[in-house]
Amino acid sequence: MVSPQEQVIRSHLESGLRAQVQDDFERAASAYRQALRIAPGHPDALNLMGAMLLRLGRAGEAVDCLQRAASRLRANPGVLGNLAQAYFALGQYEQARETFRKASRLDPRAVQFQLGVAHSLAMQGKHSDAEILLRGQAGRFPNEALVWHNLGNVLRDLARPAEAVDCYRKALSLDPRLADARNNLGGALHALGKFDAAEREYRACVEMAPGHALAKCNLASVIIDLGRFSEAEAVCREAIELAPEMTVAHTFLGAALGHQGRLREALACHRAAVNIAPDNPKAVEIYATALVENGQFEEGLRWYSRALALKPDSVSLHQQFGTALLSHGHFAEGWAEYLHRPAFIRFREKY
Repeated sequence: MVSPQEQVIRSHLESGLRAQVQDDFERAASAYRQALRIAPGHPDALNLMGAMLLRLGRAGEAVDCLQRAASRLRANPGVLGNLAQAYFALGQYEQARETFRKASRLDPRAVQFQLGVAHSLAMQGKHSDAEILLRGQAGRFPNEALVWHNLGNVLRDLARPAEAVDCYRKALSLDPRLADARNNLGGALHALGKFDAAEREYRACVEMAPGHALAKCNLASVIIDLGRFSEAEAVCREAIELAPEMTVAHTFLGAALGHQGRLREALACHRAAVNIAPDNPKAVEIYATALVENGQFEEGLRWYSRALALKPDSVSLHQQFGTALLSHGHFAEGWAEYLHRPAFIRFREKY
């Protein structure tokens, strides 16, 4: 016999689920919150509230709800999966990996939990471990497109783009509408210097998913490599309209403008990029170079120093910095940075 209180709670939960189906996430969260006012420890309400907070980008609050739900529903793999996703969203990859693993033990047939383990390993920099796990999953679930897609991503991050291409193509043969696999296939082909093939894949991705701003940025990048700078400029502007806060879109627009000799406009784009991501070492490096190209040498040096503080082991950054110093007569400092050129590093490693 269901108690009157439980009936009221169930009514709120059902109302929240209906709101979710309609993509009205705030109303759904409000319904779950009402259920929790009646019964603060209700495990189903905690789980649904945590999952909704995660969708709303409030991962810290989600973890609190989901930890409480998991303590009451220890044998529920779905709750553990939600908790693992919340850990992942917070960058707590070790906790995410262990929680995904617990969920997988409870439901070994649920491939998404094993993918979560692999993704967590990759985010911890353990790409070889992730590859071993995903190859095992490819054997167990050969018809799961996401397994092949994730294996491709790991191989890409291991700098094995030719193998990644094969995995992305396998994923797309299983699910031709997997837009991220299409975009990443373009990226692997791009890395192999197959620019025309990469352009075709990027265009196919944009046609499939017109709102895929990253694919538009990648398309612009390969068009720049093909020397079609005004066309790349137009594509970058489309990407910025879709995602104004995407750093790389402003960076590629700056590159497209710079190749057309429009250095001041390019500088403004690179300034926009560092305003969005002031701690992105590549964006800061590019901005420093643009400042020097525009004759603002002292300001450029300050930004080079900032970039080196963010990423002191960047070879390309030391090279750019050294070139700037030498070209402006700072010989002692310039020659010190010049020691980072690849030919010298290879010679030092060999002898």
